[in-house]
Amino acid sequence: LVNPMARERGINITRKACDTPDLRALVDRQHLLQALLNLASNGIKYNRQKGTLSFEVKITSSGRVRIEVRDTGEGIPKDKFSRLFIPFDRLDVEISRPSVEGSGLGLSLTKKLVEAMRGEISFRSELGKGSVFVLEFDQAENDGSASKHCDEIQAHGIESKKPDVFNTGKNNDASLTILYIEDNQDNIELVEQVIEFRERVYMLTAIQGGQGVDLARLHHPDIIFLDFHLPDLNGDEVLQLLQRGESTRNIPVYVLSADAMPKQIERLRGLGVVDYLTKPLDVDFFLAILDERLAKKNNG
Repeated sequence: LVNPMARERGINITRKACDTPDLRALVDRQHLLQALLNLASNGIKYNRQKGTLSFEVKITSSGRVRIEVRDTGEGIPKDKFSRLFIPFDRLDVEISRPSVEGSGLGLSLTKKLVEAMRGEISFRSELGKGSVFVLEFDQAENDGSASKHCDEIQAHGIESKKPDVFNTGKNNDASLTILYIEDNQDNIELVEQVIEFRERVYMLTAIQGGQGVDLARLHHPDIIFLDFHLPDLNGDEVLQLLQRGESTRNIPVYVLSADAMPKQIERLRGLGVVDYLTKPLDVDFFLAILDERLAKKNNG
């Protein structure tokens, strides 16, 4: 997912795994992928041209699984360390990188994802040499503990309270209702967590295509995000039902799915889909869609 961006900037990506056979960590796969995507995206955006981004898996002396994500960027000033995980705090603007696009919440979301999996995140950085972000998780034993742990994550989810620090200070008059049609609870919880970074955005969810179409007819959401692999209807059928309805045919639909082949994306756009978001979720792109729609509502 990050290879195209890396190629554009000439960033070399390297990977190194430890020699321990059958090594498994107590993590939720989707949450871990999202966390690593966020770190990789930052490691490319804030790297030097033709730099290196490396991933290394290790076993600590205490037996935990450690994943290190290392870049060769400019590094982070020590006086900014305490602000690194604060949502919307764009440190790059203060250290001469205002041209880098971002929402300023990738690291704060990554921290929440890691802690939801009972893991730890830390970092070290040196000006002129780069940064290293370290994730640590317990190992999974061959006794069903991994499955049990994932069930507990799904049952409790990521903490969904909205602390005051997430308030952007913007007083938008309009509100936005999105409908997310998705049967994977982990993906639903992730999007719920992301939209907490925007005030006046509310989400309806449906785990089946038919249920999603019914909700769209009843509530007339501003945006629909659609997974294409549902238990009752496929994505094409959901799109057809939405387009047949007088009250739903003009609702913008974005597909959010792991199947990101160019021909598939082109075909879906031909069916009226506005755009295609891949999994793991590109958080900045997702929020940009919400912001654009909110701006249109506010402007009349």
